[in-house]
Amino acid sequence: MKQLYTGAKCFAGSAKYFEGLLVEDGYIIAIGADITDNFDEKEIFHSEHFIIPAFGDGHGHPLFAGRESQGPQVTGLSSLAAVLAEVANFAAENLTAEWIVGGAYEAAMIEGGLFSSLLLDQVVNDRPVVLHASDHNTIWVNSRALEIAQVTAH
Repeated sequence: MKQLYTGAKCFAGSAKYFEGLLVEDGYIIAIGADITDNFDEKEIFHSEHFIIPAFGDGHGHPLFAGRESQGPQVTGLSSLAAVLAEVANFAAENLTAEWIVGGAYEAAMIEGGLFSSLLLDQVVNDRPVVLHASDHNTIWVNSRALEIAQVTAH
């Protein structure tokens, strides 16, 4: 039996959305607003809910979101220069902040997602900086944060 979901706002990751989701035996077989035609034997669910197609490990990181809201706002910035400028501005406006914690940067911004601490050192080198990636499973830190965490080449 096919199940067609219409009217819902469906999330496809990286701030991409679509309408219309066709599921068969637990698998997504088509997406988009125009999939409502030419399908027999389907249940139709219409709602204005939010749908996130995902693996069974659907989970959230609400504490990170709260913590990130207090630091540099890098979510949605599309270039390395823009992220570094936001971190530099935040640091300049918050001279008493012992740690600079923010997010969430898009790891695809740099090919391979390899962010060097030296990039953040260019804009803040006197205090630790921790930025969460949009996946909330990856962080990017400066050299001062590595030093405090006692992370060395060894």
